[in-house]
Amino acid sequence: MKTFYNPKLDYQFCKNLIIGNTDEFETRLKMVYFNKEKSTTITENKILVLKKALNYLKTNITKNIGDTLTTTYKLIFNMDIEKEKMLKILKICSCMDENKIYQLLIEEDIFDTDIIFACFIYNAIRIIKMKHIIIFYNATTKLLNVYYKIRNTAAALQILNIMKKQTKVQNIKHPLFNKEYVVQTIIKNKDTLLNEYYVIELYLVGSASRDTMDCYSDVDVICIVRKKDIESKYSNIKVTLLEYLKEIFDMHVDLKIGGKINDLNLNDNFKRDLFRVF
Repeated sequence: MKTFYNPKLDYQFCKNLIIGNTDEFETRLKMVYFNKEKSTTITENKILVLKKALNYLKTNITKNIGDTLTTTYKLIFNMDIEKEKMLKILKICSCMDENKIYQLLIEEDIFDTDIIFACFIYNAIRIIKMKHIIIFYNATTKLLNVYYKIRNTAAALQILNIMKKQTKVQNIKHPLFNKEYVVQTIIKNKDTLLNEYYVIELYLVGSASRDTMDCYSDVDVICIVRKKDIESKYSNIKVTLLEYLKEIFDMHVDLKIGGKINDLNLNDNFKRDLFRVF
């Protein structure tokens, strides 16, 4: 995708469409979504299905939209969409006005109770028009559809605009990272890292050091801690430092710590990528 699209919103879209705007099990869901843990529940499986469908939609959206939406539907529901239904959808999509498209999809009763695909179609048109996706919150989306069903378009549009504003907030809150952003975040927190976590040297490795990060990247960090502190407080420092780094980056962090950089058993790739921040 081009820079107009923030793939970090993908997780928010998939999660909120299934379970809504809640922080419950957030850490667990992120680990499953980003392939750090295996899925064990129906809810987690549903979110991963949406992830697969959304990735397919983004990858193939510039191709035949009918074929792309047909395959997307099958990925979501594990069944073929009726030909008449798809023809009706494509006729509605021809207007290319995402607000009008969503309204017609609901008012025309193309979808009975499950509106997930309507949200996908809405965002498909936005992606074609080089806009980021909109996050549909589960409970709010149900209310949105009720207003469209009873032809209260003004109230429905008001809700849709609120979700757009909420998505904009998430877009700012979860920026796409690059090397410069990671380095500046570390420099900004250098005093805390030095005085509270005893970090005297900090290195980046992996995609962060190569400046090739994407939405699935971790931040790979090596911290050199004062020798006396690492000997007396190693286990506690590693746990608290890791949590602090996760907090300032708002993403998964892989952390190695030691008393000297030469004492760490780094593979050839890490040695090649090693970038010292301070």
